[in-house]
This record gives sequence, C-alpha cells and structure tokens, in this order.
Amino acid sequence: MKKLFFVCIISLFFLSSISLRSAQAETTEPVMKVKLINYLGNKNDISIQTSSNASTSDVEVNLKAGDIYHLKVEEGKISFYQGVSKIKTVDSLELYTDQTDATLINGRSYMGSFRFEVENNKYIRPINFVRLEQYLKGVVPNEMIPSWHVEALKAQAIAARTYALRNSNKTINDTVQYQVYGGNTHYTNTDKAVEDTYGQALIYGGNYIDALYSSSNGGKTESNANAWGGSNLPYFPIKEDPYDPKNPWTLTFHRKQINLEDKDLKNVDTWWDSVTEQDKVVTDNVKKYLAQHGYEGKDVKIVEIPTLNFTDKLSGDRYSKGNLEFSFVVKGDVNDKGELNIKHMNFSNAKAADIRPIVGTSFVKSYYITKQEINDDTITLSGLGFGHGVGMSQYGAQAMAKQGSSYQNILNFYYPSTTFSKQYEPTSVAITERLAGAERYETAVSISQKGWSSANTVVLASGEQFPDALAGATLASKEGGPLLLTRSNKLNNVTRQEISRLGAKKAIILGPLGGEGSSVKNELTAMGLDVERIYGADRYETSVEIAKRINSNKAIVASGLNFPDALSVASYAAKNQIPILLTRPDRIPSPVSSILATKTETIVVGGTGVISDDVMDKLPNPTRYGGATRYDTNIQVVKNLALGKQKAYIANGEDFPDALAGSVLAAKENASIILTLSNKLPTETQSFVNEYNQFGILGGEGVVLPSISDYLKDVTIKNMMK
Repeated sequence: MKKLFFVCIISLFFLSSISLRSAQAETTEPVMKVKLINYLGNKNDISIQTSSNASTSDVEVNLKAGDIYHLKVEEGKISFYQGVSKIKTVDSLELYTDQTDATLINGRSYMGSFRFEVENNKYIRPINFVRLEQYLKGVVPNEMIPSWHVEALKAQAIAARTYALRNSNKTINDTVQYQVYGGNTHYTNTDKAVEDTYGQALIYGGNYIDALYSSSNGGKTESNANAWGGSNLPYFPIKEDPYDPKNPWTLTFHRKQINLEDKDLKNVDTWWDSVTEQDKVVTDNVKKYLAQHGYEGKDVKIVEIPTLNFTDKLSGDRYSKGNLEFSFVVKGDVNDKGELNIKHMNFSNAKAADIRPIVGTSFVKSYYITKQEINDDTITLSGLGFGHGVGMSQYGAQAMAKQGSSYQNILNFYYPSTTFSKQYEPTSVAITERLAGAERYETAVSISQKGWSSANTVVLASGEQFPDALAGATLASKEGGPLLLTRSNKLNNVTRQEISRLGAKKAIILGPLGGEGSSVKNELTAMGLDVERIYGADRYETSVEIAKRINSNKAIVASGLNFPDALSVASYAAKNQIPILLTRPDRIPSPVSSILATKTETIVVGGTGVISDDVMDKLPNPTRYGGATRYDTNIQVVKNLALGKQKAYIANGEDFPDALAGSVLAAKENASIILTLSNKLPTETQSFVNEYNQFGILGGEGVVLPSISDYLKDVTIKNMMK
C-alpha cells in the first residue's frame, strides 16, 4: 500500500508551480527529462552498465556492452573509470543510448539516454532523457498497485500522462514532488494500461489540466481553491464520492515524550543513549524536519508535543489551518549553567499543509479530520482518506472499475467538464529504423508494409531501369497506395505476395513492362486485378502521360538522363501533388514542352550541368534548386522545399530503387529524402541532418552501411537531449 501514500504529497506542488500548457503543443511523443533522485539518493560514486555499445559526448569515453564503469566526483568534476583506470575527467557527460536499450545505474534499469552532472559540488546527478510512454511505464506501477483492475490503471495512465505533458518542457525528478518514476519497470497490467491509452490526455479550455489525484478522498472530493487557493476550476468540484471506501484513520500519541524531571541535565551522558521517545515513529518525522531546518547532523530528542490541532474548516469539510507546538533538546547545546537547553517551536494559526508533513503524512493522512481529542496524556486525531482529495481517488477508481466502469467513465466522474484528446500517434521506438530486404524488390515491399495496411491501387515500376519510374511517386501518392518494383519480364514473388496482402483491386503499370503479351500484366490480370498501363514513346512522354493524371498548375522539371535530382524532390512532389516532368539538358522534348505551356510555375531541380540556362529560360516562371553535386542539389531541395523536420529518410544516392519506393512513404509521413554515399554521409549533408529528430534508412546494410546508422543514432539522441 506504500505506493498509494506517495500521492499524498505530489499535488501540493502542482497548481503553484505549473503554468498552462496548450494541448496543441505536441505532434509527436515528447521526451521527458527526469532527475534520478528517489532510488539513487545522493552518491559521489555510481556504476553504469549498458546493454549495447554506447558513445558519449567525449570522444575518449565509450562504453562496451555489459562492462561496468564508474563515475566519481573528484574535485568538483566527474571522473570516468573503467576498473581502477581513470579514462577522463570532465565537467559533465552525456551518454547516448537508444530508447530501446537498457542502462543499469547502481543496479536499477532505465531506458533512454542520460546527462550526468555534478550537484552541490559533491554528488553525481543523472538526468534521464526518456520518451513519455516509456516514462509512464515506470510511473503507473509506482503510483497505483499494479495488480489492480486494468480500467483503473488506464485512468491512472491518462492522469499521469496529462500531468507529464504539462511538464514536458521542464526538468522534473522521480520523487513524489512530481510523479514517482521507477525506471525500466514492467508489469503486464500497467504496461497494457499505458499502451491501450497511448497518447491520450485530458483537456479543458484547450490546455492540459492539472490531473491531480490522491489515494482516497474519504468519500468527498475537494476543490482546488480550498486546497491551494485561487479560482475554482470546474473539473475539481466538491461532491460526494460514493465509490471511495473512505479509509478511516486514527493517530494517537503522547503529549510528553521524555520526562526530564528526573534527568541530570548537566551530565547527559549518564542517560542520553538509554532514553527514547514514547512515540518514536512520530518523533522521527519531527526530527527529520529539524534536520532540514538547521539541525542536520545533530543528536536531537523530542521532549514534548503538547499541541496539535487543526482549525478553519472549509466547505469540503477539510481544515486549512492548524497549531503545532513541540520542545526538544540537542546534545551539546547547553545554557550558561551547563544544562541542556530546552528549545521550543510553535506554529500558531499556520497552514495545515505546513504542519502535516512535520508530524508525518503517513500518520495525519488527510485534512479531512472528523475528530480531535486532547487530554492530559494524549492527543488523538481521526479522519478519512489519504491525501488532499482533489481530483481522482485511486481507491475510488479501483472500486468503479470493479463495478464495471470503463476508464472513460472513471475520468468523467473525477474530472467533469474535461475532454479526451489524443495528442500524438505511435511512431517507431527505434531512433533509426531500417526498411530493407535482401534485394531492391524486397526493400520496396518492406517500405510498403511500413506505410500501408491495405491499398485499393498499387503502382508498379521496373526495378531495373529508372526512367519510367521517376515520375511515379506523385501518382502513387494520389492513388493512396505504395510504389512497388518488379522485374520487366516477370512479376516478382515478393511483390505478388505484397499486392495480395494489401488487398489491391487495381494495378497501374508505368512504362513498357506492361506491354502486350507482358508476363507482368498477364500475371496481375490472373490475380483478378484491373490493370492499367501508363506509358509513352520514351521516358519523357511517359512523364507527360503521368502528369496528365495530376491536377496542378505547377510542374517540377528534372533531368531524364539521371535519377538523383528527381529522387531528391519526389517526396515533396508527392506530398504536394505536383507532377515531375523529365527533360534533356539542352532542350525540352516536344511533348514536355506542350504540357508545360499549361503550367504557370515550374521548379527546376539540378544545376546548369544537368538542365541548362537555355532550357530554364523557356520554362514558365522557373525557380532553380541545384548544386555542384547530386548531394548539394539534394540539400538545396530539402532546405528550400521543406517538409516536416521531425523525420527524414536516408537513401543511397548512387542507385534509384530504394529512394524511389521510399519517396511515397516519406510523403505520407511528411518527411524528406536525404541522399548519401553508401559508406558515409557526404560532408555537405553531415551538418544538415542535425536538424532532424528521427531517421528511417532505406535499404540494407550493404547499401547504407551501419556506420551511417550509428552516426544518425547519435545525432538523434543529441537532439533529444537539447
């Protein structure tokens, strides 16, 4: 039951410390920044062990999977040790690990990446950068009993997510000051609760609400205004709660804890170690308060607690003020006669929220106090519930769930006037996701499987020659299906299987591979598909025929003699439904010239070496994006014809099929295609990719080497940690 006591304190900080955050702020799953304090404590030496090889912000510091390393504070800096060998001393250190990798810090498992800083010049303080949904999997089982009904756990997950979203732009910690986060913690029910409510949050007035909750409200909810002041919020009303089991509690303790009348106050060593307070569980809390207020490291004994009572009952039957008095002695603190000083603290008409933690929130469990008795020997308080009583009662949520209520009904009861809103959609957990197959045809299928669960129409192009396929991305996007590849003389088996999986009813073939007597066309027909062929006398005329299917007053003009420039612009063209027309470097083919006459604006892709100025001068209202190399041109296109900056797809710039098939998926995800060499990112591309938060790699490890994937992984992690 200890997990439920945590929440008694959490929300004391909420309303006073958090400004409103727009519920429209997140389009993708955010990253939480969490200081690790609760389980780690204050340590000047911590161990680290990663589940995979990991790099850091210092080129001399790298971690091998499974090996144990140590970070130690030495002279106010962090020293990195492998065994007894000191590798490096730094001011701070960032550890770059994938969100799917686990890292042990002093034996506790966490996901995500980390920044290690020196705190107060003597402690190592890790900050965990972890995606919100993974963070919640470490929060929910630490805030609600994980064996409880899954509908109650779902309500808890949404409340915790809403609070986290409200705080996602700041650094929080893993204690009850915010939400208790246990790291890489997994239980079947709590994981399901998080996954089944993915991205859902509670909204009021266009903002995330303060989704406050406590263990038990004692049978009556409290208003935020009564608890913390300010204006009443409609989603925190005072009302009877028939579901909360009330959870009555009683605290009794002695007013006199130690009798000093028969003690020698000058010679304390004769009795000090043998004398203890009568109610040590209570007085230990008072001592903790004293340790935090000037008496740290002192040997203290509580002599008396003559007064504890609460006053100023509010409309929700909870008290807002109170009185507390206690006396204590400190070993070694004597008066001018050499006798122990008897010290006094008196809180008169103080805030109840200031008094309760001194005595202990585990003993004075709420401000909903139903009985107060003071006699000569003892003080007795009785009350109902655990915590502040604002928002959701966790015990009440469990009772509702057991009676058959859904998580929606639970949240509607405890947070009236709010609405549910899904703030972001699932994305790949992997930072760099590779879409690949054994060959180009399988890679195209892998891309299709990533983007489409079904499609009425598929577009097919040759995987052996690029010209007729270059203009196909926009058409495939318009038809709402993928662009698949096949051999010119036979339908590939993997492509056939993918068409069946998609449940396609129609296939559009680009270029000559679907000509009369073609095996490809015949096989598609035999599969029951309606087959249409779009083609011309050559590649230029084919691009015109495709363009006739696209309704736009703009056109993109690219070289018909090579593929990289058209691939650079394909996802932009597909996203914006602009046809791609092919041209020769020194003249515009007649069919292309004819359709260009119907356009009012053109985008020219490529430098003067691939499309001359003479050609450009003949185009309607042209704008050129080009560079000295295909990679320069690619960056110019992606910079100036920008799609989203959340994700980019990386493809080999020396061959066409992977980028071609991937461009339709990229358009669907509002992502650009960035071209690379197979073994390294071009120099001009390396700094540019730093602007992206996630990458997809098109093609196998022989096409785009793992070293590029590793580079992009570090780029993404660094961006997440900004």
